[in-house]
Amino acid sequence: MWPRVAPFDAIGLLAETEGDVVSEDVVPVLLISDSVRDEGEALDDSMAIATSCLNALRLLSLDRRLTRISSDLAAAERAGNAERSDKLALDYLELTKRKGDLLPRNEAALAQLMR
Repeated sequence: MWPRVAPFDAIGLLAETEGDVVSEDVVPVLLISDSVRDEGEALDDSMAIATSCLNALRLLSLDRRLTRISSDLAAAERAGNAERSDKLALDYLELTKRKGDLLPRNEAALAQLMR
């Protein structure tokens, strides 16, 4: 059975890349640009490339958030704030799981493109 994937929409993509300066510039341009496909090029190839790019953006966003949470977690531990440390540790684990879920799909999409 295929994993359940959230439907794609502009608001979700912008929310997922919020705070990333590069993504905030690139995503709106991607959303309004025309599809650039060569005549006869399969739509599946274009979709595989787009999916790979979106997954790469999601991974960048998750990495940035994990780095921030890691810093906040260290600060909370130094301050002795056990409640905040526990919450941040749970957030870190959840984001790590999400990152792990994205990695195999992105690697499979890249492998498909290399064929």
